[in-house]
Amino acid sequence: EPMRRAQATRYDYDQVSQNAYTEVRYERSRGSREPTFGSACTGAAIGFLCIVGATILLWTNEGDSVHAQQSLLEARKALELPESDRHGLVHISGPIITHPVKLRDTEFMVVPPVPAMSLTRSVEVFLWQERTETHRRQVSDGEGGHVDEVRTTQHYDTIWAGKAINSDSFAHPEGHTNPSWEATLDEIEKRTNLPFRGGRFIAKATLRGEPGAEAPGGVPLELSAALRAKAETSQPATAAMMQESDAHLKRDPHRDGYVKGSHAYNAKECLAAAPRVGCARVSWKWAPAPTASVIAQADHADEQGPNLRPWPTKAGPGYEVELLQLGRRDATTMLDAAAGAATLGTWLKRGVGLLLACLGWSLLFGPATLLVSWVPLVGPALGGLAGCLLTTVAVGVGLAHALTTVAVAWLAHRPGLAVSLLAAAALSLFGGLGALWGAKTGGPRTSASASSSGAVPLWPPLPPCNHHA
Repeated sequence: EPMRRAQATRYDYDQVSQNAYTEVRYERSRGSREPTFGSACTGAAIGFLCIVGATILLWTNEGDSVHAQQSLLEARKALELPESDRHGLVHISGPIITHPVKLRDTEFMVVPPVPAMSLTRSVEVFLWQERTETHRRQVSDGEGGHVDEVRTTQHYDTIWAGKAINSDSFAHPEGHTNPSWEATLDEIEKRTNLPFRGGRFIAKATLRGEPGAEAPGGVPLELSAALRAKAETSQPATAAMMQESDAHLKRDPHRDGYVKGSHAYNAKECLAAAPRVGCARVSWKWAPAPTASVIAQADHADEQGPNLRPWPTKAGPGYEVELLQLGRRDATTMLDAAAGAATLGTWLKRGVGLLLACLGWSLLFGPATLLVSWVPLVGPALGGLAGCLLTTVAVGVGLAHALTTVAVAWLAHRPGLAVSLLAAAALSLFGGLGALWGAKTGGPRTSASASSSGAVPLWPPLPPCNHHA
């Protein structure tokens, strides 16, 4: 076997065991690859794209931050005015009322225990799935060298799948064939006279302020789609919730469905722990109607669409105010939470932009580092040192790039802060170039005259860079 490994770069065999197929192949060890000038140039091109992406992200992020904070401040000031001067902006709190009060899936007779905003039916089919595992290790080739042993195993298991799985793409489809998704569900529907399909039932959701709240005339206001999405917190149906469905299916001789736990199945044999491939079952999720607080525009005249809509601000489209929080919250608490979330998002994007800028400049300096390492005699020694120095410079330049982009973006909004950021960017750039100059001239001067005069170096000396000659 060792001689066979040494003489062949590839050797395959299959091992079949309980729906698992293993393929083993042997490849000559690739070893470590020396960087090439072409790969360094490719990295530099990627670095340039990172710099462009960082610039766009930082620039747009600052504008978004300013507009978002201005919109929230505008809403805060508007809520301090009389209701007639708010241009439709309201703050109301209370329980969300659904119409109809009892939402239900009439085909299976599934009814949430309390008023619900939505009821969603999902279908699953019992199908085969393929899982692939790959392991690589080095083994002896019998001649003092090594080869890579690559072991790839395909596992085949059955699961309740929420979407179709095409068994034709399996590496070993024999014995693991899945039926057609649509054909299977069509046949089940004809045989059971039940819709084994996904479905969603939605109740009209309105909010009417409680006594003492800012309820405009006590008129119920319908929530927009965005407000509904914030208010809905789905939870799965329970076995207790399915008792009425079980009794309904048993009473109806024209429907052939079987309830077990929180699911309804299409056949008795599908109730087993390991049913046959092609069995189907349905389950439900529902969103109870909560108590909520809303800050949005109230439109009483529209009787067709939602009455609670985004409140337009001076910042323009995309910066409307439409807030919803669960529970009873005053306007100040809601606006403070929205401002905090906006600030957190702004700082996260700033961090991503800074990392992209530093990474981009590091990659952009890659070809220079490689060229230095090719210098005869001293190249290997200087390559490591140059890499450390250029990385330090890249971090400084990347920080300066990010600060400059942010400062220029703020010039039109807060000139004072912009000037401070530009000064910090200049210091960062000066520090990075100073580190490079200090390394070139042997580091910052520490002569006796400097010590006696009490002069302090402008930047601290760089830590030594470990490198291998």
